[in-house]
Amino acid sequence: MRKTSMQHILIGLLAVLALPALLHAEPKKPNIVFILADDLGIGNVGCYGADRVKTPNIDALARGGVRHTHAYTAPLCGPSRALIMTGRYAFRTGATNQDATGQMKPANEKMIPKLLKPAGYVSSMIGKWGQLPLEPSDWGFDDSFRFKGSGVYWSTQEKPGRYVVNGVAKALKEKEYMPDLMHQHVVDFLRSNREKPFFLYYSMSHVHAEILRTPDSAADSKDLFADNLAYMDKLVGKLVAELERQKLREKTLIVFFGDNGTGKAQAKTSTIGGRALSGEKGSMLEGGARVPMIVNWPGVTPAGTVSTGLVDSTDFLPTLVELAGGKLPSGTVLDGKSFAWQIRGEKGAPRESVFIELARMWYVREAGWKLNEKGELFDMANAPFEEKLVAAGSRDESAQAARKRLQSTLNRLNPAGGILDRGDGTGRHANKQKKITANESPMPADALQPEPVWKTAGKPNVLFIVVDDLRPDLGCYGNTLIKTPNLDRLAARGTIFKRAYCQQAVCSPSRTSVMTGRRPDATRVWDLVTHFRTALPDTVTLPQHFKANGYHAAALGKVYHRGYEDGRSWSEPHWYPNGQTVDTDPADSTRRIVRKYGPGVDTKAESGKGPAFEVSGRKDDELPDGFTASEAVSRLHSLKSRGEPFFLAVGFQKPHLPFIAPKKYWDLYDPQIIPVPVTATLPKGAPAFAGHSNGELHSYANVPKEDPIPADFAKQLRHGYYACISYTDAQVGRLLDALEKEGLSENTIIVLWGDHGWQLGDHGLWHKHTNFELATRAPLLVSVPKQQRVGRKCEALVEFVDIYPTLADLCGLPAPQGLDGVSLKSLIEDPQGTVKKVAISQYPRGPKKAGAGPVMGYSIRNEQWRLTVWLNQKDGSTVATELYDEQNDPAETVNLADRPGQKALIEELSKYLPPVARK
Repeated sequence: MRKTSMQHILIGLLAVLALPALLHAEPKKPNIVFILADDLGIGNVGCYGADRVKTPNIDALARGGVRHTHAYTAPLCGPSRALIMTGRYAFRTGATNQDATGQMKPANEKMIPKLLKPAGYVSSMIGKWGQLPLEPSDWGFDDSFRFKGSGVYWSTQEKPGRYVVNGVAKALKEKEYMPDLMHQHVVDFLRSNREKPFFLYYSMSHVHAEILRTPDSAADSKDLFADNLAYMDKLVGKLVAELERQKLREKTLIVFFGDNGTGKAQAKTSTIGGRALSGEKGSMLEGGARVPMIVNWPGVTPAGTVSTGLVDSTDFLPTLVELAGGKLPSGTVLDGKSFAWQIRGEKGAPRESVFIELARMWYVREAGWKLNEKGELFDMANAPFEEKLVAAGSRDESAQAARKRLQSTLNRLNPAGGILDRGDGTGRHANKQKKITANESPMPADALQPEPVWKTAGKPNVLFIVVDDLRPDLGCYGNTLIKTPNLDRLAARGTIFKRAYCQQAVCSPSRTSVMTGRRPDATRVWDLVTHFRTALPDTVTLPQHFKANGYHAAALGKVYHRGYEDGRSWSEPHWYPNGQTVDTDPADSTRRIVRKYGPGVDTKAESGKGPAFEVSGRKDDELPDGFTASEAVSRLHSLKSRGEPFFLAVGFQKPHLPFIAPKKYWDLYDPQIIPVPVTATLPKGAPAFAGHSNGELHSYANVPKEDPIPADFAKQLRHGYYACISYTDAQVGRLLDALEKEGLSENTIIVLWGDHGWQLGDHGLWHKHTNFELATRAPLLVSVPKQQRVGRKCEALVEFVDIYPTLADLCGLPAPQGLDGVSLKSLIEDPQGTVKKVAISQYPRGPKKAGAGPVMGYSIRNEQWRLTVWLNQKDGSTVATELYDEQNDPAETVNLADRPGQKALIEELSKYLPPVARK
């Protein structure tokens, strides 16, 4: 008896101890039901104060969840649905009008179900497929019941009700009501998939015109629109009841959303408190884009909450993917911002603005103001009933500040530089004079763009920005965790080279190849202690070439590797933030001439071997990169007055170790969501010397001695790396702002590159020093004033030796003979093109590491494969071979070189191997 009592006590104690963990446990991935009502504005839903109707079932969802008062989407069906499903604005997808929405292709866009599938979700599309293209299955849906067109209810309509169920075409029978058939398919899907997580996209027919009787309408009904609203509400209630019957309700997230505002015929009578909304469906007024939105997940969403924060319909994709535990698409700019934190009842950063586009019209809207494509500013204090135009010359400080903020947002998005609408101007149809076919691309921006700068008179300036140890973890490269608004702003006005490769993944060899346009075997710079003029005493460097052609060339910060400057490259001594300038003896490039210009900024923490990271209490300009940015801003002002074109090189040190950044940049990131490295070991079958011992990292004081680095410390390092990227991003923003302020933007080419990639614990490795993808691939952004296609991603293989001939070509200068690269101007004009079949990188290993040699590893990268061949530099023999499938194994986990059937591929790629550099 006593034993049993003691057991009960222990069980009770364990339950009490476990209670806090249970209370704070993360909710499991939910089932997701997304209900999309057609042509439903906020004046048509009871809980939003609608005068005309009651919607008790929808209102019940609001009482049990979160009702959003400021949710926005495009004011027409097709463009709105494209925003929801892709998470991307129309100037990126081309879905600027109803017809153009049907031209999106799965090769270019990914929809929600495709992204949820790897997380284990089964998905169904039921109802109006509307203007979306192809079949639902082409976009990842496993099950579908769809009809084309809108407002399909009865077989007696002028356009007979036809629908397709999983590829089988059917027709509505007499007395069959399409919404009821859709509901029955919903029930069947729920019952068949109750044991697995599901995504149900329930695209209702209600309440799109034509407005007809419902099965519940009275014979003498005087308000068929109200009848349709009531029936829609009834169907929502039946869906909730079915979820409860299937015991699925507690683990199902329901989103209720309107695809645009109320249709014109019903808008004036869809009042709230006796007042009609400003605008309706199809208009660029509040009533066109502001829609009802309710989110309900029992036990998770805070019940009865009203949110006044802004929500953009592009936000659904990242939110639902996050809740499902899925992964966002890499290499794609997403405009959506996850509000999963709000669904969970947590704290988070709300949106500052939303962007609405239809046809050739757009505006950006924040809490109290909106600014459109014409530059018209509206005071939205009395929205959704009134929008007050602010006089262009208004001196109201609040209005002036709002105009500045919103214009900055439009500049960053740059919709005019994306895919422009070629329709009839209403957003409803393609241009009737030239019908757009399914195989034709939407109208590119070049149709209305001015001539690019290389086609106009005068020499453009060059702002040449190099960032140390920067891998392509940027927003514009698809990383949604990293905060890089200014680099993304630069990308939006230029070309994003997705697959740019350095020639050797360490500072001096890589920078030397860029500045000379020659590969490391030509410069003989494979280390950090060799000057390129030892092997190439008379080579003309990139800035030297510009200087010889009438440019003023100047360098600020780390451009060449520190200690191996080149005085012949510049019109003035090389400036550094430590208070020194450096020139070199023209007769002996290894002899540095160092002078003091002032106190500079303290760089001891940067050059010493203290802690590997630091949350700094200093301001931006009290650290080297901020000080460099300040000097660059000043230089741009003075260069403007010189009356000659300039080539200004600005080098930023971060995110190079040690990771030191002001605290505000650390605070941008939640340590809890920073990922740990996916792979902690070298690829299976790779030679040990393909990696390294993390010597650079281990030289810092606080770094654990073991490898791999412990996960908690690895997350701290990653946190520091991210903070440093955001710190450098802010400095780049200051340069972009200075160009605008000085009126130089319209005649300045900007190129920004990271000198190589960086491993953040991947393969158990930190820093660079390898031939792996993460070490050799780096960001490359090029922006040319008035270039015709901006914000585009270029997937073509390019190399850093291509930067020299590209800039010469863009500025109308003849390229010197003997450069190893090619101009990328054709890719800036047409990002879909190609200029080469492979990119080549290399890295040496000494005889102690390789066990033979010394050896040189040459790495050949084509569209799919990376072949690395390690050659003995004494006799040219092959020491080791690596082969990685970058499409199917992007993490490079398995070396396939010894697998059967790879011999022909290895032989084909080996044709691109250069002669081994002998020692």
